[in-house]
Amino acid sequence: MQLTIEKIEPYLPYGLMCKAQGEGNALFEFQGVSDCTWIDLHEIGRTVNEQFDIEDVYPILKPMDEAEDYFEKLYGCLEHQDVTDYMDADFLSEHNLEISELQYWEAEHIPYGTLKVLLKHHFDVFGLIVEKLAVSCT
Repeated sequence: MQLTIEKIEPYLPYGLMCKAQGEGNALFEFQGVSDCTWIDLHEIGRTVNEQFDIEDVYPILKPMDEAEDYFEKLYGCLEHQDVTDYMDADFLSEHNLEISELQYWEAEHIPYGTLKVLLKHHFDVFGLIVEKLAVSCT
């Protein structure tokens, strides 16, 4: 499996952080796609844009098995109304799903609203950490 633009693109509206190989521990915020093999990253704390081969970039994501504990802390907060709406046990049960089972579901089978919340909070919905195409933030 290779990291592809299609696996990174859904995270773009939500400020995806990446680590670029060969740059030590420098963290970068994903800025966009130049073409199908190069991506633009903006180093945090600097104003210089750089391009990297996509195979040298590792998104920093949260493992799916941490979703239940993570969203439990945000549930009911007004600033996270989307979490309250789409991670609610009643909403998920309408789709024969439980939050503890999200890690076993493929992205295309997760309800759209729930998927958007997972992407917004940088959860690894595509299994990139297991494939060693992303790094865990924990």
